[in-house]
Amino acid sequence: MLSGGTVENSVNFAGLKAHPLTDPNSASISVTQGAEWMYVVSGRAGANVTSLTVTNPDTGAAVTAALAKGVWSAWWPVGEGSRAWGPTAGGYADGISISYTLIDGTTHVSTNASDTGSDDSTSNLTDNPPALGALPGWAAGAAALTPTPADVNTCAASAAGWPTGSASVVLAETRGGFESLLLDKDGDRAYCVLTAGAVTWSRELGTMPTIDPPTGSSPAPDAPTAALVMDESVDGVVPGTRISTALGTADPGVTAVTLHLAAGHDVQATVANGSWMAWWPEDETAALNGAVVDGTTITAKPAPAPTSTPAPTDAPIPAGPPTLSFTTADGVEHTPVN
Repeated sequence: MLSGGTVENSVNFAGLKAHPLTDPNSASISVTQGAEWMYVVSGRAGANVTSLTVTNPDTGAAVTAALAKGVWSAWWPVGEGSRAWGPTAGGYADGISISYTLIDGTTHVSTNASDTGSDDSTSNLTDNPPALGALPGWAAGAAALTPTPADVNTCAASAAGWPTGSASVVLAETRGGFESLLLDKDGDRAYCVLTAGAVTWSRELGTMPTIDPPTGSSPAPDAPTAALVMDESVDGVVPGTRISTALGTADPGVTAVTLHLAAGHDVQATVANGSWMAWWPEDETAALNGAVVDGTTITAKPAPAPTSTPAPTDAPIPAGPPTLSFTTADGVEHTPVN
């Protein structure tokens, strides 16, 4: 997104074209993202889709999408009065639907990301729970990290829409052979994953709910809790590479957060400064560490073999977003009420 020749916002949606629809008479919502003062919705469209509109949850108005080569995208401005801001932002996307017209003149409405044209969003979530993919060098457990100034600057530079000024580190971790940073800059947040000092995945997050860490004069709350604020897919700088990310808030007194995925896999989050963050490879072929994509060989720095924590074979499979549990300073593990 450019204004007056200056980049206002940028997001890599390479994965949309890399994973086309199989049904030519269908369209899907693939990416929803709030950044700075705008909300972006993008997706895929079958060969027979001629036009598409997106519902703005704030106004109910239909926003005409740009449509070409099997992908579509639309955006609208948001402000502090929008439900895209603040603690309710996680449910904002639930109010988004698309209406698309086919070459035969018929119009269809959809609210999910299925490529079958089904309008049953609940069924789509159940059929596609957050699964764990393979990625050489990735680990389900994370270790704390003190990032170098160079890595912080590299991550900050990937957030094209940010205002000038230094970025502060909210969270920093190593996850196998990957370095993950969550940064704050003048109230806006962004995160990135670095491989050998270079950005592999990054996303601007805009303003997000935060919880202040405890101080000497402010006691911890009586019932600390953790909440999932956002979970989404992020495409890598190399087409075809994709990860799932989850971020949220953690009250003072929360010492650990665990994400529970399909098939009983757990991913440990990093918790610091009133926030938590975790990411994992999606359940598709990863194009890193020796793989060749579009003629480019990608090499990740040496790292331990991928690890995960399998649960018993009869473990329930979560539907929709990942579920989470958190541990408090007394060592007790809890499940959020909401």
